[in-house]
Amino acid sequence: MNRFTKSFLAIAGSVVAYSWAPAAHAQPYVVYVTPSDLTTLDQVRTIVPDAFRSTVDGTQVIQAGRFNSLALADERLQLLQFSGFTAQRTGGVINPPIVNPPITNPPIVNPPITNPPIVNPPITNPPITNPTGQGRYITAVPIRGASASFTLQQVRQHFPFAAVTETRRGNYVNAGAYSSRAEAEAWSYFLRARGLDARVLYF
Repeated sequence: MNRFTKSFLAIAGSVVAYSWAPAAHAQPYVVYVTPSDLTTLDQVRTIVPDAFRSTVDGTQVIQAGRFNSLALADERLQLLQFSGFTAQRTGGVINPPIVNPPITNPPIVNPPITNPPIVNPPITNPPITNPTGQGRYITAVPIRGASASFTLQQVRQHFPFAAVTETRRGNYVNAGAYSSRAEAEAWSYFLRARGLDARVLYF
């Protein structure tokens, strides 16, 4: 035992006894010495009798202690270093590697291709219809109150060939004769939308 070891042991013996609280850890703390030749092993055993050859991270070393307490491991480490050995410590809490989640691009979803609905343009101008045609359904605008010429003028803005017809049931402006009631009704609605009191007569 060299003089450095004796001095350290003397100092340690004069210190009042104390206890070390175990520290949280993930694996034991290992104190080791390098190099690992037999001469160094014999010298280490003068301080740590149960020291032996071992391997740390693939390197041949002399293991001089294995502790669950960081404080006890550091005490053994300081003892060996104070005695002139190249001592080190390994172990303790090992943080797991940070693994970032893989970056995934969201799938590209193409919107469905839809054909726009076919919309027929609205009919803005009525067909040129001869009011004296052979159709039995008449689109008519009764003449009430206002003069016949005024009502006729209003209808002719949309039906250029409209004419006044006089009957026992009353006079009206004939906007057109149609073979289909649906067609006559359509033009009746057309005139109603423009403020004229149109209707369909059947003969």
